[in-house]
Amino acid sequence: MNELFDLKLSKKEIEDLGKSLGADVVPCLYHGAVLAQGIGDEIIPLHANLKYYLLIIKPQISCSTKEMFRILDRENGMEQKDTSCHVIKALEKQDIDLLANHLYNVFEETFQEKDLLQKIKEELLENGAIGSLLTGTGSCIYGIFKTKKMAQQAYEKLKNKYEIYITISEISEKEDSF
Repeated sequence: MNELFDLKLSKKEIEDLGKSLGADVVPCLYHGAVLAQGIGDEIIPLHANLKYYLLIIKPQISCSTKEMFRILDRENGMEQKDTSCHVIKALEKQDIDLLANHLYNVFEETFQEKDLLQKIKEELLENGAIGSLLTGTGSCIYGIFKTKKMAQQAYEKLKNKYEIYITISEISEKEDSF
């Protein structure tokens, strides 16, 4: 929009606008992999060049982000794992298996439909995914696939059962962040 409407906004002005919209907006402004800290406004570019395929399944349920955080806050004894160092290492080493083995989302523990979550994750894994996880606070669940062919085969098997999307996640470094 900055280019389209010739707004001539600086990178900082764009980031400030993004922060006002939500904590996940600023990291999405970057073209490569980043580590977002703080409230998503402290950005550390990562050295990554990794390509993989994703199937994203949208179950017939929805999750309220506010409610998911409320449940998480209420469960103050819940242990939250920090796997970020493993994920960063996997991205930098271009190791898709290491990445898949260190997927973690604390919101899976607060997800109300645990049986459904587990069923979908198992179906993705049975159909060739090397890892599967809940997206953010939900309700979508994704599976990571090494090849386009494997992702397409899983898509064909599951497309009549779920609302499902297939995409490529190509993480690569770019000189100009945005």
